Amino acid sequence: MKPARNLYILNDYLLTSVSEQGFNIAEISYPTQPDIRATTLTPGYAQSVVATKDSNYLLVACGEMGFAIMDISDFQLGFGTYPVAGWEDTPGYAVDIVNHPSQPVAFLACGTAGFVIINYADTSDIKIMGSYSTGGYAKEILYMDNKVLVTTETRGLQIFDVSNFTSPIKIGTVQTKFALGVYADDKYIFIADEVEGLVVISRP
Repeated sequence: MKPARNLYILNDYLLTSVSEQGFNIAEISYPTQPDIRATTLTPGYAQSVVATKDSNYLLVACGEMGFAIMDISDFQLGFGTYPVAGWEDTPGYAVDIVNHPSQPVAFLACGTAGFVIINYADTSDIKIMGSYSTGGYAKEILYMDNKVLVTTETRGLQIFDVSNFTSPIKIGTVQTKFALGVYADDKYIFIADEVEGLVVISRP
């Protein structure tokens, strides 16, 4: 399961983006004995994956090829064949993706192009709804409470109001030296910075 770029847990299954190999599925109900199952090619080099709420689709950040949606509705315990259900070219290099919790909307971190908001309600007509140029290299993205948090390497962590998908608004910046990863719980935001280590701030 390499070169592993990112991963997503779907019930008892580990879905891993493996770059030029697409994505891989492993059954992990016995964590000490993961059972590797199907490997599926995707458009471009798969960098990050996330399933939709109904588990019918897998959304993929596909590097130079942008955004792809894979049909995993016929899962077959991870042994199935998973076709491309839709695809949309995005600016930049799509490296990370998160899904809106209740709407058919995805947010992608796209490197030098900043972040992009995708509507995939109609898989045959996927649309870019909005975008924002962060100025840095958009590396990792997190959605919470109508806000998107994006790490941008030398431009730190940037926070956006995305209550209007077509017109995201920057509402804050946490300046760190080389922000790469981001995670949040109910009280804090955690930033993985290559130079400064772990940076913890209170949620706004």
